[in-house]
Amino acid sequence: QTDLDLGVHHVRTRDEVSRLGYEGRRTETSLVVQARKEFGRRLNLNLLVREDRVDGVFQPLLPFLGFDLRILRDHPLVLKGNVARNHHVPDLNDLHWQPGGNPDLRAERGVSAELGLEWPLSLSWGDLHVEWTGFRSEVQDWILWVPSFQGYWEPRNVEKVAVRGLEGSLGLAATRGAWTGQANANYAYTRALNLGDPEIWGEASHGKQLVYTPVHSANLLLRIGRGPWWLSYQYNSYSERFTTSSNDLTGRNRLYPYFMNDLGTGWSFRLGETTLQLEGRIFNLFNERYESVLFRPMPGRNAQLTLRLVR
Repeated sequence: QTDLDLGVHHVRTRDEVSRLGYEGRRTETSLVVQARKEFGRRLNLNLLVREDRVDGVFQPLLPFLGFDLRILRDHPLVLKGNVARNHHVPDLNDLHWQPGGNPDLRAERGVSAELGLEWPLSLSWGDLHVEWTGFRSEVQDWILWVPSFQGYWEPRNVEKVAVRGLEGSLGLAATRGAWTGQANANYAYTRALNLGDPEIWGEASHGKQLVYTPVHSANLLLRIGRGPWWLSYQYNSYSERFTTSSNDLTGRNRLYPYFMNDLGTGWSFRLGETTLQLEGRIFNLFNERYESVLFRPMPGRNAQLTLRLVR
């Protein structure tokens, strides 16, 4: 299989208060060649090669090799993994955003690998899906937006970043008569360590977690429905995040863990040839006080009413 994509980007920004902004253009082409081979009923191999051209300049060739292996002949337990080379060119905002853009940014480049288990099951009461994946990558010149001393954010290259972690998910779906139920839970453990030059970032920052990157994060979605009605509940959790590269614990240099709860209900009905969905949601149900960015409080309890037209 071969795919060829062409993208032409034109950005024009202007802040009417500060009178700052920029205009930029970029042309990107991407050629992807993919081959897939099945070996019996248990092993599949997937090879992909990608070549990008940005503003007339060819980028490094990006290979990807993946596999999935059915471990047990009579059970859908699958071992899967992949290894890939990565390359990411700074986008127009990274280079030119005003204020803060950095035209001297270098492209990210690195190698990543994943290995995991997937177990989908069809049971008498419904469907169950379990998946665990471990991952690791090493990236040179990682592009990281950090707060500057001038009060705005700016991107910088981190000479080397090592990322490792584990992701898990559990999905349940069941139907009983007119009732339907769904539950999805996800968890991620992420260690993203700054291994850049200590003379640039400081000795105290070497080997520390990247700013604004939580080590632990999780979410849960529950949904129950009957006929055209449904009720949903969503929970999100984030561990503490540091706002300094040294992970300083003194003062107010970190964002404390927070837990977000959302509640929603909706009704779907027909109007002629069109299906309408009316949904109401309450965000931050328990009025949690939290910040996504240091010194920028987020909204408390708030509500939203949405009407969708589905053809």
